[in-house]
Amino acid sequence: IDGLPGLDLVAVTVGPGAFTGLRVGVATALGFAVAHQCPVVCVSSLEARAFQAPSPRCLALLDARKARVYAQLYDTSGATPDPLSEPVDAPLSDVLPGGSFLATGEGALIDTELIKEAGGIIDEDAGRSPALAVAQLGQLRSNQAVEPNEVALAYLRDADAKKPVRS
Repeated sequence: IDGLPGLDLVAVTVGPGAFTGLRVGVATALGFAVAHQCPVVCVSSLEARAFQAPSPRCLALLDARKARVYAQLYDTSGATPDPLSEPVDAPLSDVLPGGSFLATGEGALIDTELIKEAGGIIDEDAGRSPALAVAQLGQLRSNQAVEPNEVALAYLRDADAKKPVRS
C-alpha cells in the first residue's frame, strides 16, 4: 500500500453484476480506502459502461447469465450519463427500447442481430473494460463520496448460492 502515496479517493463499481465479482472488487477497494483513510465514490456498473459511449440514447448491457441481461437506458450526450430508466434484470428482448439507440457493454454482444432488428447500433468497443470510466466518474463525482462503511452493493437479483436450511 506504500506504493500509492497521496491516494485521497477510491472509486468502485457497486453493481449490478456477478455476486462474487462485486464482493471481491468492493472488498479490495474498501481495503485501499480504509488503509489510506479516504472516502469512496460508488459507481453503477451500467453507468460506467454508458459513460464510455456518448449517445442521446445508450443502452448499457451486462450479461446476467440465465438468458438475461442487466440493462439501463441512458442519455450520455452530457458530461455524465443521465438515466432514462431504472436498472433491470430481464431477457434482452424485454429491455430493447426501440427507435435509434447505441448498445454498449458486454451484454450488447450476446445477440447483436436482435439489437440491430430493434433499431440499435452496437458500440464498436462494447466489451472494453470500464476501469478508466469508473475512475473518471469517481473524479467527477468526488462530492458524492461516502465513508467506506457506507458503501452498499446494488444487486438486482438474489445470490444463486443459498445457505442450507436446517431442519
